[in-house]
Amino acid sequence: MASSPPAPESSGALLDLDAEPEPDAELIANVTAHIDAESLRVLVDGAVRFVGGDGDTAFALRLCLAELHSNAVRHAGGATRVRVWSLPVTNRLLVAVGDKCRSAPPRCAEPSPDAEEGRGLMLVEAHSAANGHVVHAAGKDVWFAVVIARPPQTRPPFTAIAGAHDR
Repeated sequence: MASSPPAPESSGALLDLDAEPEPDAELIANVTAHIDAESLRVLVDGAVRFVGGDGDTAFALRLCLAELHSNAVRHAGGATRVRVWSLPVTNRLLVAVGDKCRSAPPRCAEPSPDAEEGRGLMLVEAHSAANGHVVHAAGKDVWFAVVIARPPQTRPPFTAIAGAHDR
């Protein structure tokens, strides 16, 4: 997992509790209570709608967020907050899952084919454009960024206007 954020210039301050990841970033979600599966589904649906993303964006966001939330619950005592930014300059959504544990997420070896766990961070790496973590005084934020894929623009089917060129 990479340890430096995808943001330019201000990357040193990324995720330091209330910093913005890049100058044009827009915080579109900040969940600090009742961080459960249902609230995460609502968050994903709202974020994808807000940026006009398609099903691929929703899938990557949902998968990566579920993995990081699960890791926070299983290994760090639970998620303390989830934040989502729209990054228009890089056409990405940046998501950070915070917890109170100050230990970096461990790099795991490739799990055996029959292992029932150990693939979460590998899935995040495979389905995100960038990912990493930041340790701070209150714990850590594990983050990922996904490219916003938008549905193709659809045009109404061409129909001739009756009478315009009829002769």
